[in-house]
Amino acid sequence: MSGARRYIATPTGYLMVLREGGDLIACLEAITQAEDIPSASILGFGFVEKARFGFFNHEKDAYAPGGGTGSRSPI
Repeated sequence: MSGARRYIATPTGYLMVLREGGDLIACLEAITQAEDIPSASILGFGFVEKARFGFFNHEKDAYAPGGGTGSRSPI
């Protein structure tokens, strides 16, 4: 991820705002590396037109995306 930082620190964690077309996974990777966050829980509120989620494959040491779409569904 390049460009402006997409998050700010709050008293209870961090707040991240993504724009349309923002890469959620790249932004999450950037904040965890920049702030040295070993693990976390995520709470999201907003709308998504297309979402693609998956899991981290420890054997391949890589993210294995799944799939899913919606039409501006709240998350």
